[in-house]
Parts: sequence; C-alpha cells; structure tokens
Amino acid sequence: MKIPESITSMFNRAEELIGDLMKEYKKCIESGNISEKAKNITHEIIEKYRNILDHSFRIYWDKKYLCLYKDEHVPVYFPIYEKRSSFENRLEWQKMKNLKNKDPHMYDFLLNHQVFTNKKYQWLFDLSRMVGKGKHERFSEQVRKDFNIHLIESFRGKMSWAEDLGKIRETDDVKDKMIDEMIQRAKINPSISHKIRKSVSFRLKDDERDAITFLEATRTKMFSLISEFFELI
Repeated sequence: MKIPESITSMFNRAEELIGDLMKEYKKCIESGNISEKAKNITHEIIEKYRNILDHSFRIYWDKKYLCLYKDEHVPVYFPIYEKRSSFENRLEWQKMKNLKNKDPHMYDFLLNHQVFTNKKYQWLFDLSRMVGKGKHERFSEQVRKDFNIHLIESFRGKMSWAEDLGKIRETDDVKDKMIDEMIQRAKINPSISHKIRKSVSFRLKDDERDAITFLEATRTKMFSLISEFFELI
C-alpha cells in the first residue's frame, strides 16, 4: 500500500515546522535567549512524528479490525514500549491479541521496532518519552552552545574542529595541546592559514543533541519506518 496522502501531508507539515524553528532560532541568537516559541515549535514537531505513527496504525487497524469491533470505541496507538509484557498488553487492550496469528509479518515488524528487541530503535522510544513529557509535564528544555569553528589549511591538507566556548579547558589535555601547537605554527608560518567562524547550536537538554539535526534525522528515520509499515498493508 502506498503511503496515504494524509500521512504524507503530516511529513510535509513537520518539514515546514522545522523551517519555522530555524527562523525562530535566528531570533533567539539576536535576543540571547531561547524563546518559549522555539520550545513550543520543537514540541509540535516531536508530537507530529508521534501522530504520524498513531494515524498510520489507525489506518491499519481500521482495515483489519474495524469490521469486528465497529460498535466499540477502541483507542489505537502505535505500540512503543520498553518491556515485552507492556507491548503484549497494549496489543490485547487494542483488541489485537491474535495479531501474531492473524498477521505474523505485521506482528514481527512491530516487535522488531521495540527497544527491548533492537537497541537500534532507542530513538523511537526516546521520541515517545519526549512527547509524553511535553504533553503531561513540560516541553523539553534546551540549551544554547556557542562554538568557534577552526579551519587550518596548508599544502599538506586541512583540518577543522569545533571549540566549545562554554567548556573549561584542562591544562593537561593532549588534544588541546596539539591544537594550540597548530595554531601557533599558523601564526608564524604564512603558508598555513587559520580561519575562525562563530557558530551557535541549540540542543535538547535531555540528551545534548543539536535540535535541528535531531529533528531532521528523526524525520528521515520515521519516513523509512512508515514506508516499510505501509508495504505490509
């Protein structure tokens, strides 16, 4: 089955929101503060990803189970759990206790995307956790990180690195000493160029990931997951 237009439009909206967040971050750089609007947009994007999962799963459920329970209101959510018992309980609660026999391919797909089965999908569990926290407690906190991006070039090649301006340097750090030596060589050797540019990153406080990088990477992973999901319907 092709991904329905209703789901594609949700992916498109998430992409639009990422664009809105990038514009808001520019304002945050100018003001020196992380605005509540930036936090709100971040949560909207995360929540949109969770909605994509749940809406997709509802489409599947309606196709396979609605005829059996048309007189009942059955809330349906894409199962994301840390324990096998919770996963099985959710399926039973959604009137899908027989899924393993009824549709073994879908059952295996869902099972293989649980963190207790495959650590590769820790990102999916983290996403669900962040949505729940933002909905019931508060939006994910964010921190601003300021960097100097260094670029040293010579006939031998080039090297670049990010200097965290908020990090206290350790005097006996071998890497820092090597970097200092390269900078000093660039000062006295005209054949070596040393350029510095400023960079700002807004990060999710819970895991220190750059927010935009995290949201774009999650969108890519989510689209791959949903494409595979609809191929089974």
